[in-house]
Amino acid sequence: IIRPATKPKNCSMVEMLADSAQPPDWFISHWWGEPVLHFLRCVEFTVAMRQLLEDAAFWVCAYANRQHSLGQEICADPRQTSFYKALEVADFKVLLILNGGTEDSEPGMPFVRIWCAFEEA
Repeated sequence: IIRPATKPKNCSMVEMLADSAQPPDWFISHWWGEPVLHFLRCVEFTVAMRQLLEDAAFWVCAYANRQHSLGQEICADPRQTSFYKALEVADFKVLLILNGGTEDSEPGMPFVRIWCAFEEA
């Protein structure tokens, strides 16, 4: 859904849908191998548990980054990436979404993914 919708303008999903900047309150660190419904349930649980307001903003790389020009996003200094910049804006409030084990993956994949380890640090 994201890549086909954003390809004509080479924009992120957030750029396509929002009228203004969307500074994040929370940064979500996760592994894209978990089911989308599991991801959504974790976010909903966090919102309810922490009694966050309806307008709490979460930064999610798939929605915030331009998926058709990711090569330009990654550089030698991770502190120059949108990932780090979003972590700073969110005051390093990180929601870490963990996956359960499946026949294709071990549980806790974010702990062994290099970008997730960077986000968690």
